[in-house]
Amino acid sequence: MDTTFFQKVELRFWDIFLPLLSQSEPLRKVVKAVVTFYHNDQLVRQAALIAMLACGGFASGILIFTILRVVG
Repeated sequence: MDTTFFQKVELRFWDIFLPLLSQSEPLRKVVKAVVTFYHNDQLVRQAALIAMLACGGFASGILIFTILRVVG
């Protein structure tokens, strides 16, 4: 069978992840929460807006710091 490196990595990932998922109740809850979050468009939009605002605030903070260092 002629498989690529990425296919081998993916198969190895699933070989590890599936038994963990079937045996671990906390992991199943986390996966269920992530899937629920992913399928809730309104929640995804809110998270994206919060992430954009956080990045904008971070960039503004760096800009203000730089300006204060240059001026002061």
